[in-house]
Amino acid sequence: MSIDYLIQIVQSKITILKNAKNQAFANGDLQMLNTIDTELLENQNTLSQLNMLLEMQKAAAAANSTTAEVVATAVEAIQNPTQGPSASAVINGYDISAYATDALYEQKIQTIINGMPSFGAVGDIDRYIQNAVAGAPVTGDMVLGATSQYGVDIPLTMAIMELDSRFGTVGIGASTFNPGNIGNTGTTTQAFGSWAEGVSAVAEWLSRHHAGTAPAAPPPVVNAPTPNPTPAPTPSPIPPTNTPTPSVEASTSTPPTDTATSTPPIDTSVPVNSSTSTPADSDTSTSTPISLGRQSRSRNIG
Repeated sequence: MSIDYLIQIVQSKITILKNAKNQAFANGDLQMLNTIDTELLENQNTLSQLNMLLEMQKAAAAANSTTAEVVATAVEAIQNPTQGPSASAVINGYDISAYATDALYEQKIQTIINGMPSFGAVGDIDRYIQNAVAGAPVTGDMVLGATSQYGVDIPLTMAIMELDSRFGTVGIGASTFNPGNIGNTGTTTQAFGSWAEGVSAVAEWLSRHHAGTAPAAPPPVVNAPTPNPTPAPTPSPIPPTNTPTPSVEASTSTPPTDTATSTPPIDTSVPVNSSTSTPADSDTSTSTPISLGRQSRSRNIG
């Protein structure tokens, strides 16, 4: 008997129990309500385990492994707990340890990612989704738009939606436009207005859980006293430079004229005539030179 067939049986049983619960509520039969609630909870738990086993088989097939090996790896991880997010909880740079309560959740996500091809275009994402679950409402455009908006990893975003709701086809997410079960805790339900909004919710959650990259607090703003600016030294005034303008002599240069009359030097040395001239009227006086004084012209006085 296949797991898919068992899942269908349990789902049918759950539907019958829900109808019976509504009938008991209408009749006011509290004892019957309590009995149905207990049985309904057991069947929902069984359905969850069957879905988990089915996903493990698919993950093992995608990783070219066996279900037993996947289980053994998970058991080993449980027996060796670590403090804080373990290495397996950090996938593609994101800490998803708080995403789900399933102890094997990170291992399942990593196994799904290992079996994914590379996504180079929207068509590649569409083909992967439809090959995994034919008729799934999640599209490549939704995935690419959400991951581009929040800058998160495409394979991890898709692996979460594939594991949680088979891309919006099973579980509570199928009826709430919530392919990642964001906010669906079992006691509360989160519904979105469209599949695109549900895909964006997964990308937004991942954007807040980068591993070890909590947003740094902005540095405190300190109102430091503003220093008084030192006035710049006033430059000394520069005296204006008077460029001498060469003056033009309007007067005509006239060569000096020597108005002094050149007087030939007069020989002041008067020879003394030793011979005595005895004219007829002889004068016995001797001719003696007379000096007229210093710096004066000399003349002969006879």
